[in-house]
Amino acid sequence: MNEREYDIIHNEGGEGYNPIRETRIKREMKEEAARPKTISEQMDSIRHQISIRDCSIARECGTFDQAEIDALRAEIKKLEGQEEAEFLANWSLDTTKERREGWNTMIKGFGSGKMSQANMQKIYAVQGRQGWMLADLKRAVKIHNL
Repeated sequence: MNEREYDIIHNEGGEGYNPIRETRIKREMKEEAARPKTISEQMDSIRHQISIRDCSIARECGTFDQAEIDALRAEIKKLEGQEEAEFLANWSLDTTKERREGWNTMIKGFGSGKMSQANMQKIYAVQGRQGWMLADLKRAVKIHNL
């Protein structure tokens, strides 16, 4: 029996408690927890922990611990350094110049004037194919002072 069949028989077509669905959700949660996290996902998780631990409610309840918060902020700094090093490894000066030239050529190909919705969709499609965004290019140009 699958989830939908269980809902039809036991929940009158609705989505009440369904042990099959609960088992699937628990399995997916375990798989997600076991998946290796990217640096940005790790930083988001730590920032969330800081927002919980460094708030007025934590101070009022007596669960506020400045040393723990400082340790979390140090961990974020370490991860930011790793992310910066990884970014610089992927965006050398030559790579940045090459990608900048290609980007400018593509944009000039759309013509001058206001960008239309169709052109914006093409730009988003190109960014998806190339694996980097305009924000990455701008960041690399700023780092390399181009």
